[in-house]
Amino acid sequence: MKTKETLRTSERKTVISLLITLSLMILALLVGSLFFSSQNAQKGYTFEQEKLKNEILKKENLSLKTKITDSVSIKNLENQEKIKFMDFVREKIFVMPQDNIVK
Repeated sequence: MKTKETLRTSERKTVISLLITLSLMILALLVGSLFFSSQNAQKGYTFEQEKLKNEILKKENLSLKTKITDSVSIKNLENQEKIKFMDFVREKIFVMPQDNIVK
């Protein structure tokens, strides 16, 4: 034969099971929140590191562009030995707009 439970006993069991369930849910949400916030912090740190690397590479790129510009500048070209042995142009002929007309 089944024993009868009193309403008070049933109420206590229900309250205890609800408290345990809510506590477990709060704990799970807290762990999930901590996990995702630490992931966001890690992503933020990684982003800042990549940003710093990007700035360094931009500065290096600018430096290299400056070196390239200096190496092909007119001053450097005029001072090269090969240029000194070249002949100068005796007669300058320019192309005029009339020269481009098809006849």
